[in-house]
Parts: sequence; C-alpha cells; structure tokens
Amino acid sequence: MRKTIVTIAVIALVILAGAWAYRAWLAPQGATQQTQGQVVTVRRGTIGATVNASGVIQPEKQLALTFKSAGRIESINVAKGQQVRAGEILARLETDELSLQVEQARIALQIAEQRAKLASTTPAAADIAAAEAALKAARESLARLQQGPTEGQLVAAEASLQAAQARYDKVAAGASAEDLRRAKLAIDQAKNSLWGAQNARDSAGLSAQLGGPRSQYDQAQAQVLNAEIAVELAELSYKALQKSAGEAEILAAQASLEQAKDALETLRSSPRPSDIAAAESQVAQAEASLARLRKGASAEELAIADAQVAQARLSLQQAELMLKGAAIAAPFDGLVASVNAQEGALVSAATPAIALIDVSRFRIEVNVDEIDVALVQEGQSVQLTVDALPDAEINGFVAHVAPVATLETGLTAYVVEIDIAPVAGMRAGMSANADIKVQRKDDVLLVPNRAIRIDRSDGTYHVERWVNGQPVDAQVIPGMRDDTYSEIVSGLQEGEELIIRSQSLREQVSSLMGG
Repeated sequence: MRKTIVTIAVIALVILAGAWAYRAWLAPQGATQQTQGQVVTVRRGTIGATVNASGVIQPEKQLALTFKSAGRIESINVAKGQQVRAGEILARLETDELSLQVEQARIALQIAEQRAKLASTTPAAADIAAAEAALKAARESLARLQQGPTEGQLVAAEASLQAAQARYDKVAAGASAEDLRRAKLAIDQAKNSLWGAQNARDSAGLSAQLGGPRSQYDQAQAQVLNAEIAVELAELSYKALQKSAGEAEILAAQASLEQAKDALETLRSSPRPSDIAAAESQVAQAEASLARLRKGASAEELAIADAQVAQARLSLQQAELMLKGAAIAAPFDGLVASVNAQEGALVSAATPAIALIDVSRFRIEVNVDEIDVALVQEGQSVQLTVDALPDAEINGFVAHVAPVATLETGLTAYVVEIDIAPVAGMRAGMSANADIKVQRKDDVLLVPNRAIRIDRSDGTYHVERWVNGQPVDAQVIPGMRDDTYSEIVSGLQEGEELIIRSQSLREQVSSLMGG
C-alpha cells in the first residue's frame, strides 16, 4: 500500500513539472504571437427555424381489400410483392349462385314492368267481352242454385247410386261357380293345344334330321312357346277368380257408393245456404272485375305497380352489386403487401384477403411536443434524413396536424402527418428524422453563430468588428437562429467585417491546466 502511494506521488510530480516547463516555454511565444481568427462579412440572406421529430415511413395509401360477398375463392391472381394496375382483378369468388340470383332478379323486374304496363293500358274489347261472359255464367249458376235441382238431375243421381250399389255387391260377393267352371275349361283347352304343338314340333325335328326343311321345325317351336304362354295365362285367370276381391277394390267400390249417395242427398237438399253464398260471391267478383276493366286502374293501383317495378329494379341492382363484389379489383396502382387467403377457401364478406399499398408516395407520422406544435402549420416544407439513405435529398410538406393531443411516454404530443416525395431505394418501415421549417425570414442580416458571444454579467450579445485590422467590440440584438447562422436585428450593417477568434495553443493548454 505504501509503495502504491509513493508511485502515485512521483507520477503527479512528473506531470506538474512537465506542465510548468511547458508553460514557461509558451510565455515568451505568447508575448509576440499576433491574434489569430477568421474574418467574415455581414450579409443578407434567408434564415428559418425548424422543429425536429422522428418517425417511420409508411405508404401514403394502404388498404385491406375484401370481398363484398361471402363464398368460396375460385382464383387468386397475384402474389406478395407483385406490382398491379388500378382496375386489375386480384381475386375472384365462385359466381354460379350469384349469377343465378341476378337472372332471377332480372326476370322479376320484367314481370313487374309488364304488370305496370298492363295496369296503365286501356283494356281491349276482347277482355271486356270475356269479363262480361264470366259475369253472365256466374249469374246463371246462381239462378240454377236458387231454382233447385231438375227432375232429370234427380233421376240421373238415383241411377248412379243404383249402379254403384250393384258394383259394390258384386265385388263383395266374389266370383260365381259358373265363372270358375269356364276358367277351368279354358285351362284344359290351352293344355290340349300345347300337347298338339309339341307333337308337331317333334315330327318336324325328326324330318329335319332326315334332310327335311329346317324352317318347319322353327315354326313348330314358335307355336310351342305360344301355347305355353296361353296355359300360363289361363291358370292365372283361374287363380284370380278363386280369390275373393281384394281389399283395395272393395274400398274403391264402397267409396263410389258413398259418393253417389252424397250426390243424391245434395240434390234433394239443394239449394244449401253455403252454396248460395259461394255463388253470390262469384257473381260479385265477376262484377268487380268487369267494372275494373271498364274503369281502368285507379291512381292507387298504378302507384303500387310503379312501386313494385322500383323495388324489383333495386333487387336487380343489389344482385348485380353482389356479383360484382365477388371480385377484388385494385383501386389504385400499387404493390401487393400480403395475400391472406387461398384458393378453395370459404370466406365471409368483409374478411381482409389482400393488402395493397401505394408506393408512388409515402408519408410519415411524427409526434410534435405541445410547446412546438403551435408553430407547425399545414403546407410547411420539411427536409428529411433517412439513416438507410444517407446521401438522398428527401423533401416533403406538412399534410395534417392533429387537432387532439395524444400521450406519448407520459408527454403531451400532437401527431403531424408529412407527405414525402419518394426517392430511389425508399421503403416502407424505414426510420426518418424530419426537420419542419416552421419559420422563414428573407433578406435579413446574417452572421455565423460562432461570431456572437454572450456577456453573462448583463445578458447582452456582442461581436467583434474588424476595422482597419483591429477588433472593435459591438453590441448587437440577435433575432431568429438556426444551426449555423443568426439574424441580427440591430447593431450591424450589411458589408461590415467581423473577426471570429480562434484559441491559440497557449490558450488551449492554459484552459486545460486551469491557468
């Protein structure tokens, strides 16, 4: 520990000795050295104040494109990163059902238009004649009902009842013994014919084997087949007679019988009040139809017909919009940022399918502190620097200043939107610094900031004028200031020269050593 302290002390003494020797060497040099500095001229020019902020570059327009109809995706025609033109179809749904809906709506419109046309058209003489005939028939029907049934109608109804009763009795009783005997005899006759045909076929076959014609045998064989069919039919007829009538046949005969009874009873009890009322209603309807034809459609009926046409037309337009909405078209020239769907997938309306960005113009949103936002106005020019594009000259302008503040990391700030003119290599997502030129003054006196010094004792500003090779102190009043120059409101004139002193090596070392 003691050794360390001694070492530090020795080093300190060496440094102090070296510094003392160096100052001693500088002293005579400083006595003869002439004051050095840069002479500048007071000039007129333009100066501006800026507000600085940073943000991320974004495309000016970016949209999530959706289908306006639900359905199954038929095709996707673009890929991520692809350039597209306005109006180009990017994706399409299957449209069979939507096309059918359009056609149905078109037909419905045609029907509504035709009805409206008929309502507004004067009825033809033939239509009036037909309505008059319908009214005459309705009145005659009512008159017949009111008179009651004729004698002939009653006789016919009674005859129908008797016939229905006889048929029912026959079906319910079944086949007679005579019918069965005749059916049995038919079977025997068919079998005899079959045996005869078989004998003839055998003889023809033997003859053919002995060299006789083959055609006789073929004919005989055909007659055997016909005889076999006749036997089967006769047996089926006999079996059908042996069975009693089926339940369905009996029920049908019974229904016919009941119907005949009801018809006769209806005639005997006619006219019924309900029948008279129905006939009178038909007469009233016929009279109204004829009156409507003669008078034509009323204003209310015409209005309803026109409204139905308008409704049908709207339905057609809606169906056409749905069909059109089954395709996604590019709303502007741009770049496909992402594709979020695939062919064959089912999608609902308003589901984002494709993201499109406009890379012809960019924008940046920056947060400006509440202290500076009052200086920012729409239309002000902006100069931007992008780390990824260090050599690019990028300009823009203030497009919008948010009227409502947001809290950014606990500080009150306002969002300022800046439109940017694109340059080569610019990409969405790049970080950028924006210098918003909030103030500008033209034709003012300008001096470098380095030429102005502040007197801390009274807060005044001073420069050194260069007059006849000698520095002369002058008090000035500065105005606007940027990173390089300051405006001089008073105290100087255009063309005057100023000296901007630079520290000598002795002054630098003296300042470093605290002397």
